Amino acid sequence: MQRNARPHVSLSSSAAAALLLVIACSTSDSPVSPADELIPMCVRSGSADAMVQVPASHVAEYRRQGAYVTRLLVAKQTAVNSDSVHFARIGDALAVARAGRLARGEQVSALCPITISVGAGVYRGDVRDNADVSLERFPLVIDVPAIELRGAFTMQLDTRGRAVGTSTDGHATTLQPVSPLAIEGGASSQTGASTPLIIVNGHPHGSAGSGAVVEGFVFQSGHVGVDTLAGGQGVSSMRVDGLVIRGNRFEAGFSEAIDLRASSATVVANHLGGSAGTCDICVAGPGVYRV
Repeated sequence: MQRNARPHVSLSSSAAAALLLVIACSTSDSPVSPADELIPMCVRSGSADAMVQVPASHVAEYRRQGAYVTRLLVAKQTAVNSDSVHFARIGDALAVARAGRLARGEQVSALCPITISVGAGVYRGDVRDNADVSLERFPLVIDVPAIELRGAFTMQLDTRGRAVGTSTDGHATTLQPVSPLAIEGGASSQTGASTPLIIVNGHPHGSAGSGAVVEGFVFQSGHVGVDTLAGGQGVSSMRVDGLVIRGNRFEAGFSEAIDLRASSATVVANHLGGSAGTCDICVAGPGVYRV
């Protein structure tokens, strides 16, 4: 697949000096002020692509020259999203990453991956409009390339390398719907459509979420009890390549914990707590899957 044209970034003298300063001082143990927090950015200097650490005070200058931030941070305690780096909601970070990809013409491939690091905590959301602005809007959509969505849950593995379902350090990033996920338009997943928490999508003749990574999350369906009708999906995909779903815990109640269609994907080290639906991991259509 042919890569998109890449923007040329010619660093100004002050930006170049800032980069040299970062390289010289990156191993220092001295305290860093908020203005000098190091922000990873993707730049092109000459013919080479580079990911560099830039002091926060220089980010705006780098952006004016075509560089972009490659690590967005989401934390429950974040109050405002004014700097386009720190966010209180996952969806807001995804929206900024998506807008940048489309503005640069990165529809099917990208210069550098963008990691959205989501801190520990319970991220509640709704599939419908809700007046509570703190809620996520499910599903969270990845439909531009090379987006890595990483939570704080680190899967513990047994001696055979299989997922145990517990966190190695007790931290977890949980996606929790305010109401149980439903099967819309039918009485079962065979006749209706399950609502996913995360969907990785490829638009026909448009942008695609190829190269996406979903790692380090706890997925909850909102269904509690074995006698409750299951509904919803943890992760769904359509028409994408290079998808990685790794080290997540899917709790009971999903009609399909993972549902991948016409995609190529690697699904490893995940823990599934049970399902009352059609299948735990569904793969269908043309594609190459390692599960």
